Amino acid sequence: TNAVKKIAQQVAENEIKIANSVLKAPSLNTCSLADAYYKGGQYQKAVEIAKNQREQINFRYSICLYVLGKSYAALNNMTEAKIYMEKYLSLSDSFIKNIFITAKREEFQKILSGN
Repeated sequence: TNAVKKIAQQVAENEIKIANSVLKAPSLNTCSLADAYYKGGQYQKAVEIAKNQREQINFRYSICLYVLGKSYAALNNMTEAKIYMEKYLSLSDSFIKNIFITAKREEFQKILSGN
């Protein structure tokens, strides 16, 4: 239900903020925070956070690209969603393929191909 989603999102947000504070790295888990907002149904907030993350070539940044693709799709902005889906596919192409990455890549490839 929405109440459960909201509680889960708040718990995730608090844990991420605590981790960032302990590590003294305020933006270390920014993409995970954006993901928590996406999963909590706060798509616009997820977009705002993920777009503020500096571009990098690593798994952590790929989470931001994934969140941007999914959040824009949830906001019915498929033009922007497809841009970030393509960026995610391009970046993650060089990663070692694990179950998580493979599933996300297949999901975006299916959307982009129109299937």
